[in-house]
Amino acid sequence: MANADRHPSTRGQKGGAQQPRPDPGSCGRAGRVSNGDREFRAPGGLADTPEFNVLVFGFLLSLPWELLQVPFYAGMVTAPHWQSVKYCTDAAAGDAVILLAAYWIVASISRSRQWIRNPKWRQVFGFLGIGMTATVTIEYFATRSAWGWRYSPLMPVDPLLGTGLVTILMWLIVPLLVLWFGRRQLR
Repeated sequence: MANADRHPSTRGQKGGAQQPRPDPGSCGRAGRVSNGDREFRAPGGLADTPEFNVLVFGFLLSLPWELLQVPFYAGMVTAPHWQSVKYCTDAAAGDAVILLAAYWIVASISRSRQWIRNPKWRQVFGFLGIGMTATVTIEYFATRSAWGWRYSPLMPVDPLLGTGLVTILMWLIVPLLVLWFGRRQLR
């Protein structure tokens, strides 16, 4: 076998082409192999896209928040269990879609889908601001419409817009965690 046909990390070594061995430090992550101090990563597909990570982490982090804020919404505590779970799951899916839309808007402005890998402060603030604006707008109309929801007396409310402060707090914490987990996953 000619040197050009060998794996790039084994060119010029005696004994022919050696296969790269799994990296014990990769904790079993698929697609990673190590040969000495070099690490190679095979293309991973959908799971390696920033959008997939924003969507998945957005849903997984929003769902427990939605479940924990049940007492702050009228009728949720006394609603049948399965109905409450469905409402919270739908809300978490909606949160994930808002996060994804905010991500895409920042990516469009930044001209890079990969901004999550090394976010700048203005990208983070843009991501938070877009998500917060969408949420406050949705909450404003939903709490004033027949199709929407109502807050329970336990919900502290912003006096200016009437938006629940627990909801606003969620849109400060969850998006930052989504960025943190997404960035770590995409390394």
